[in-house]
Amino acid sequence: MKISYEHHCFGCGELNPFSLGLKFHQKGDEVYTDFIPEQRHQGYPGLLHGGITSTILDEVMSNSIAAIGLRALTARLEIRFRQSIPIGQKL
Repeated sequence: MKISYEHHCFGCGELNPFSLGLKFHQKGDEVYTDFIPEQRHQGYPGLLHGGITSTILDEVMSNSIAAIGLRALTARLEIRFRQSIPIGQKL
């Protein structure tokens, strides 16, 4: 399967006005991004929406795979949340 990137990704797309604006960096074997959730990203009052949390985790996985020269699509994603993430906290 050929995968192309057109910069409209919801997580990191520079051309998507609704993008989370994630910028990924690589340091050695690590791939990371910083994100500070805003009120517009909340689910319950003061807490980051689980769908946004899942999106960020999916983006990190995708960029980690890309860092080793591969491309992939998420076919299945299972996440168990252990604690909530407050709005305004740097991730």
